Amino acid sequence: MAHPTFDKLPKRLTISFPLWLIYATKGEYSPYYDIDKLMKEHAERGFNCIRIDSGAGLIHDLSGKPRGDFDLGTMFGEFERIPRQQGFLGDGGHVDLL
Repeated sequence: MAHPTFDKLPKRLTISFPLWLIYATKGEYSPYYDIDKLMKEHAERGFNCIRIDSGAGLIHDLSGKPRGDFDLGTMFGEFERIPRQQGFLGDGGHVDLL
């Protein structure tokens, strides 16, 4: 027997997976930095579910101790913008996954 709460949910999920969301920094082309804007735009485009990478392997070490902020930047300069798909993350800098 199904719970009545299920009747209130969408019959079909339309899922978006902005994989690099948690790594976004401020910058000229960083569509994922403003999470409120991202959620609104996804809803306007018809998505009713957004899957976000949790960063579980980066937030804590193996003993469960928080790792803290880390610096995000380019390793290979312009050579990584297209093949590594990192160019849309903004200008780089400190990222706090929590």
